[in-house]
Amino acid sequence: MRLHLINIRASGPAEFSFSPSLQTASVNGTVTSDDGHTVAVDMTWEGTGPIESTSNTTTFPGFVGHFTGKQRDAVATGTVVVDGETLVDGSTTNAELETLEDNNVRIT
Repeated sequence: MRLHLINIRASGPAEFSFSPSLQTASVNGTVTSDDGHTVAVDMTWEGTGPIESTSNTTTFPGFVGHFTGKQRDAVATGTVVVDGETLVDGSTTNAELETLEDNNVRIT
């Protein structure tokens, strides 16, 4: 078995939606990376189990960051195709839905 690591960053027009309750999320679109890779994604997530909340405060001179988040286990289903090669096709229970909000304050 050969393991390949792929790290491609791309942005562009895509349809993304999620429910504030983290019950569902989806993304569908095709984008091109800076180095010319075409990435097509059609994924959905269905939340399972309870929502867990987190709160973290980070401070250092001139900055206070307060981060609050919520996460829920999920089932992810869909496809990811890079340059015409299907990398993902199916579903997994090894997925999460997560939000993160920062309430940062800079002190001058």
